[in-house]
Amino acid sequence: MYSCCAVLLLAFAVDFIIGDPHYGLHPTRLIGRLISFLQKPMENRGLFNEKYGVILTISVLSVVFCIYFAAVYTVSFLGRGFETVFYVFVLYSSLALKDMFDHTNKIYFALKSNDLEKAKRYAGMIVGRDTQSLNESGIVMAAVESMSENFVDGFASVVFWYFIGAFAGCTVNFEPTASGVLFALLYRSVNTLDSMVGYKNAKYIRFGRFAARLDDAVNFIPARISVFFICLSAYFVNEDSLSCFKTAKKDRLKHPSPNSAHAESAVAGAMKIKLGGTVIYPYSKVEKPFIGETYKFPEKEHIKRCKVLLTFSAVIFVVFSEILCCLLKNPFSLF
Repeated sequence: MYSCCAVLLLAFAVDFIIGDPHYGLHPTRLIGRLISFLQKPMENRGLFNEKYGVILTISVLSVVFCIYFAAVYTVSFLGRGFETVFYVFVLYSSLALKDMFDHTNKIYFALKSNDLEKAKRYAGMIVGRDTQSLNESGIVMAAVESMSENFVDGFASVVFWYFIGAFAGCTVNFEPTASGVLFALLYRSVNTLDSMVGYKNAKYIRFGRFAARLDDAVNFIPARISVFFICLSAYFVNEDSLSCFKTAKKDRLKHPSPNSAHAESAVAGAMKIKLGGTVIYPYSKVEKPFIGETYKFPEKEHIKRCKVLLTFSAVIFVVFSEILCCLLKNPFSLF
């Protein structure tokens, strides 16, 4: 389990330092191409229903599983050092926290320069809503909501499933690092499936239903765990940890998704800001209930504060995971 701890720490450090560069052979992009490749024949034959949505999901996860173990088997001949580099690379590629921060930094500096049009353009790169109708507060709200949701999708769930995979590997006497990275990669595959076919429009409502519900299932526990770490982080970065907890408790289910409002409500409470409300999408207008409805609307400085809050939350999450890994190896290792 000690190598498992090192891989998680290194992957987090690499993502934190250099982010997630865009290139053709990025594992998540390859998974996206695989989904498109397998989806196209079904679409051409008009097989967009629940049954084939299940077949697509199982097919994608099966191919990812097989390719991963083929890669692990190949790398094992190169020595332990190459194996470690491979595991760090795959896990690091599954994390997406720094990438979101980089996007929202562009929004922050555009707003600081009073360039509202540029801020709208940058916001449009990370949210599905129509950003042209947004004022400054609406843009900040979109950025904070995206960072909060991405904390679960792009970080907490990846680390959670890595830890679960490592624990599963220990219980069946299998290499915990290999199984941990596999679980993280399979989670990323489910999340990518949801982002590509999990839409609630006429085309995908039936076909993408299974992938969307599976994504809800795998994010269920991490979304709730994230509240604890955000509340703890709020205390250390001079935000309101008590308000964080109270708002999360009151508003964590105020979202069509069973998971999205947990981190959002915790962040809203910590910074005492209002999120949600009317959102205009290309296909319709959606009236979302306000999260933290008694608080004020966010301002541009809240983007910066949210980044600090979630960065510290991520650090605490990793430290906590490292301690658990050590305890799994030796329950008395900390005493």
